[in-house]
Amino acid sequence: MAERRMMLRDPGLQPERTRLAWSRTAFSLTLFGLLCFRGWCRDGNLFYGVSALISGVALTAMLAGWHQRHGKQFLSLSLWSVGALLLLNSLRQVLA
Repeated sequence: MAERRMMLRDPGLQPERTRLAWSRTAFSLTLFGLLCFRGWCRDGNLFYGVSALISGVALTAMLAGWHQRHGKQFLSLSLWSVGALLLLNSLRQVLA
């Protein structure tokens, strides 16, 4: 009987949790893109500019609802490439 109760879940909450997770991701991506854009405007650093551009493209794809079909891989690729660009920029600044 206890096993049966453990298997029952409320399927109504899963879509809401998923929607909330995507909204948090969109908010974080927006802030990240804006900070990169600010860094590009202030310092003129190309890495910040490219990171802001990639973040903007990923956010646009996400807000357009593309993530429901096949945007999850695109979004993760975008975030990975932005992280790699910022890592390269940090290494460049440390080594300079």
